[in-house]
Amino acid sequence: MSPVEKIEKMLAARNVKGIGNALRDRNVIVRRSAAQALGELQDPAGVRFLAQSLTKETDEFVRQWGLESLRKIGGDEGVHALMEFLFSTDRRVSTLAGQALSTLAHPQAVAAISVRDAVARNDWATLGHLGMDAQNVLSILLSSDLYRTWPSGKRNEILNLAIKLGATPPVRYRRELAAAGIFLSGVHTIGDLIKGLGHRSPLIRIAAARKLGEAGKTWTARPLYRRFLKEIQPGGDHSVAVATAQAMAELGDQRAIEVYRHHLSQSDGRQVEDAARALTEIGTHETVEMLFWFVVSPPLPTGFRNVPIILSTLEAAGPQVINQLSYLKEHEKPTVRRLLVELIARCGAANAASLLHELAQDNDLEVQHAALDALASLNTEEAVQVLCSLTNIVPRNWVLRTLAMITHPSGPEMLHRLDPSSTTLIGRITDNHQPLGHAGVQILQEHIDPQTLNTTWRPNSPRAETGDIGAFALSIFSASGNVWLRIKVVTPIRANGQGGEVFTADFVLESGKSYTIEANIDRFFSNLIVDIGIVQEET
Repeated sequence: MSPVEKIEKMLAARNVKGIGNALRDRNVIVRRSAAQALGELQDPAGVRFLAQSLTKETDEFVRQWGLESLRKIGGDEGVHALMEFLFSTDRRVSTLAGQALSTLAHPQAVAAISVRDAVARNDWATLGHLGMDAQNVLSILLSSDLYRTWPSGKRNEILNLAIKLGATPPVRYRRELAAAGIFLSGVHTIGDLIKGLGHRSPLIRIAAARKLGEAGKTWTARPLYRRFLKEIQPGGDHSVAVATAQAMAELGDQRAIEVYRHHLSQSDGRQVEDAARALTEIGTHETVEMLFWFVVSPPLPTGFRNVPIILSTLEAAGPQVINQLSYLKEHEKPTVRRLLVELIARCGAANAASLLHELAQDNDLEVQHAALDALASLNTEEAVQVLCSLTNIVPRNWVLRTLAMITHPSGPEMLHRLDPSSTTLIGRITDNHQPLGHAGVQILQEHIDPQTLNTTWRPNSPRAETGDIGAFALSIFSASGNVWLRIKVVTPIRANGQGGEVFTADFVLESGKSYTIEANIDRFFSNLIVDIGIVQEET
């Protein structure tokens, strides 16, 4: 029986192993027949024999028929093998593998062709948007010999994108990755991470510290603490110090945080500011609360001097502070609740209005007043709605006083609706008939000193800022009868330093009405021309 007849007999018996072993035969005719036979069987078990054979095969027909057999077998196994040959350094093999993959509807086959085309064009944007389907393809590409032949710039682009998409690079690239500040589980060892703590680049030291924290090896807190102590010295890097402190906290070691706590009481203002900022950046419940309680009960004798610095740092940290401290709205001490109100007003938390709604109903009058003032400082439509909902809960005149401080258009409108005796203005400022945005607007009232009879002008409204089309809204604080008022407009300061000009115009209003006001800066005469109208009440 000829060798080829033996192949046919094994084909009839579906003997995948026997045909696969025939791919190593010295007779090229036998290898060709075996390569074709495995494709006819379409058994996934034949993939490993074809893949092993094709990596060493020199005969053109064996390679061609072997790749075609992988296409016929298809499935996850066949597609995976074809993807490995797609990134072969042998251009002929790569071309044949690409042709085979392009005929398959398998998601990985489609992704492989997309990756190949994007890489050929250096189209990193497209490559970055291929999503999870490209993950396995990129892992194969990173392990290929073809990848190693490309310039370092191209390799780095592909490597970074592959990692972002979740691909796993070979261990042999761990130094290359570490040099880029990328540390991956399964690629790098704890030793690599500890070595990374001493790298000259702060970004790499930060990456190594964070990865050590995630690794959960408590004994690594020792090298982290040594690095922390170096970074808080003059010439060290603040961000690296914070990263090492965060990693130590994850490992259950509070020594770095305690160092920062100690620095809060120092006489060096810069050291205090650096420690406070670090604690907010660490951002755990404990570190944020540590700063809050320092402000509530500063240590003596020098610590109280640092309260303004720490309070300013808490405010600058933004909404995360409120997320950590909002539970204190139920605290038994009014001073604690009062400080929380102040932070809510200044930190820009998304739920600020709802928190202040609760605190405005506090049983302590000082906390109530502070919460209402804080709602006014928010100056939003949501704050106006919250104030409206409080009219039957807190004294009505408190709500009206607070609404009078709001310059959002909904504020004066709601004030006049709740108190028809109030005086409100809705207007627009123009400069040579062009909308003047971001200008300051305030109403002043004439005041005569009864002893000297000298006339002065005092603020009788909040200070508003015009919107992009020059619009503004104001409420008059107090007025009775017909009163002389003065509108004061301050032009915005431009990037070139120009601006800040002051224009005024006097007029008379009857209290208890809503007015419209159009004010135009006449540059030719350098004055402000005002046109006043009464808003007609709906009946």
